[in-house]
Amino acid sequence: MIQNDSIKDALDSAEYRRSRIVFRRRMELGLSQTALAEKAGVTQKTISRVEGGDPGIRTSTIEKVYAALEMKEEVSAGTN
Repeated sequence: MIQNDSIKDALDSAEYRRSRIVFRRRMELGLSQTALAEKAGVTQKTISRVEGGDPGIRTSTIEKVYAALEMKEEVSAGTN
């Protein structure tokens, strides 16, 4: 049971869910963060931020990462 509301909120956030989805799919494809970054046209640091649940990632960047991972999920978290 999670006692701290801020931790619970973070774990329930769209960014956290997205980060786990991206990480799992990257692992399924056997890609390193660097390889995924190259495929998506972003930096490795950006992939690290996505997988870390950073809420400041642009929607356009998430779309690039999803395309590189051959994912078609709706992008609901992030900014434009």
